[in-house]
Amino acid sequence: MPTAGKEQWVTATRLVRGVRGVLLAGLLILALPAGCGYSARSLYFEDVDTVVVMSFTSRAVMYPDAEFRLTEAIKKKIERQTPYKVTDSRNADTILEGQITDVRQAVLSRARTVGTVRETEVELTIDFVWRDRRSGEVLRERRGLVQVGRYLPTRETAQTLDFGLDMAVDRMADTVVSLMRRDWERP
Repeated sequence: MPTAGKEQWVTATRLVRGVRGVLLAGLLILALPAGCGYSARSLYFEDVDTVVVMSFTSRAVMYPDAEFRLTEAIKKKIERQTPYKVTDSRNADTILEGQITDVRQAVLSRARTVGTVRETEVELTIDFVWRDRRSGEVLRERRGLVQVGRYLPTRETAQTLDFGLDMAVDRMADTVVSLMRRDWERP
């Protein structure tokens, strides 16, 4: 191919590639607002500013302070992870109430030679309801919500039931607080 023809061909190829790139970018810009699932709306309820977290109650007699641990963990996570402010006031926008319905402990594994417990699990089950106090509307309600905490009660780790319960409580608090977001909406 002669040099002049080759230069024209290279220039034409670059022009086509440039036009193709501009067209592709334009299509992407047009497609984004049309339904790719992105939204500028908040994940949280915009009309909620404050939450009162009532002390959880418990039917689990064997673990008398589990409800206190869970209540405190939920309060701390709401303050750290959401725009909501926790208040003790009865004038809060919303109220979160719940009950620990069950706490179970199960052996997951034993040492083969002597049969001592190697790994144990604590299963925490709750019911909760989050209600708008102004309208009475239930914002979230869950029954039989379960989280677990595992621990190794071996001589080497010296982890106790409290370790497993704290892990289950922390995971449950994360779950409850994550449920305090709005439902996803399609644009």
